[in-house]
Amino acid sequence: ESLTADRETVAVALAQMEEKAKEAAQMRQKKLRDLIDYEVEMTKATEDAIEEGGVQSALERQREELEAVAAILEAVNAKEEVASVESSCDDSDCDDSNF
Repeated sequence: ESLTADRETVAVALAQMEEKAKEAAQMRQKKLRDLIDYEVEMTKATEDAIEEGGVQSALERQREELEAVAAILEAVNAKEEVASVESSCDDSDCDDSNF
């Protein structure tokens, strides 16, 4: 009985971890698509600014926007790392000193 219960507990935990991993992968894919779309928009904006003669201001705007995107990605990665650590720990293995 005990082994069966343990197996069921492990199976449930593995299924939950797999679901979290799928969600994280989907989030990364969405963020990558968003970044690609953003890069296309910025390239077009830069090309338009070059045609209009406002290269310096366009490049400055693009730099600021890319810094904002980098900050967002860092936050997403940090959140995923915390989620990964939390999902790899169970109550018997981890305590608050690991965070």
